[in-house]
Amino acid sequence: MNGQEKTGYGGTLNVILHGSMTIYDSRKGDLPIQVLLPKNADRNGAKSDRHVYRAGSWLAETELSGRYYNMVGVKGGEAKFDPEANLVLKSECAATDQAHATLCFPRPQAIASLRVANVPFEAFNQDAAKELKLEQIVHMAALHVFTYTFDDDNDLRLSNAKTKNELDGHYWEPAFNGNYINLHIFCSEDRFSTPSQASADFNACTALLGVKLELEHPFPIATAANDVRLPPGVIAEETEDLPFRTLRLARLGRLLRQNGDANLAWSGNDALDCPEACGPVLGES
Repeated sequence: MNGQEKTGYGGTLNVILHGSMTIYDSRKGDLPIQVLLPKNADRNGAKSDRHVYRAGSWLAETELSGRYYNMVGVKGGEAKFDPEANLVLKSECAATDQAHATLCFPRPQAIASLRVANVPFEAFNQDAAKELKLEQIVHMAALHVFTYTFDDDNDLRLSNAKTKNELDGHYWEPAFNGNYINLHIFCSEDRFSTPSQASADFNACTALLGVKLELEHPFPIATAANDVRLPPGVIAEETEDLPFRTLRLARLGRLLRQNGDANLAWSGNDALDCPEACGPVLGES
């Protein structure tokens, strides 16, 4: 707060990471965790416009137009990623400067890795998989939640990491739900994808670490429907992918036009369903 009086309220921030991302954790000193959003690419490497890049409160996310952001206003912690729920590449990898956007986060106080896919060794290109000594079953989380506490909600922002101006960055109006504020980050399609596109997404993520590991055969997220380990302050509906959300909001619109019960738009518990594995890749050094 730079010596100024507190003008807001304290609480807990959940940063919810959706879609295909590369997470680079140097694990050295106080260096931040970098979340790299890969550029759009089809399976053959050609440029495309499949992904959208958005950040903000639930249902109010707006386009990320810059390239470098810092999360400010939160208290750091000592949480580490669960190797039993993530594909962790520990080779001599390093985050490249080829991402569409890079977001830097202090080490969280807690990390939840959710919607875990159990992907067989044979799904990857074999030479790279053997060189990287992957397990016979590789665990890949498709959703991450970083949790922090903060003293003043007015200090929360994604600032511009290049100008160092905390007032310059991505516009986001933090909104309390009880004692919690949730920030959603999307790097994903807003329409339904195909398995080949999931492979292209994964390959773009590993390329950002300088690794040639490729996913040749996308695999369903078998455990997603039973995954109920959501952190406090996060509800299942907030974990939906954008295509599912679009269908649900369309259903909600029809119910409202027919004077129906709006709660029926969220009937069942399909918010955690996902057709294929194309989530974050984690690199450590």
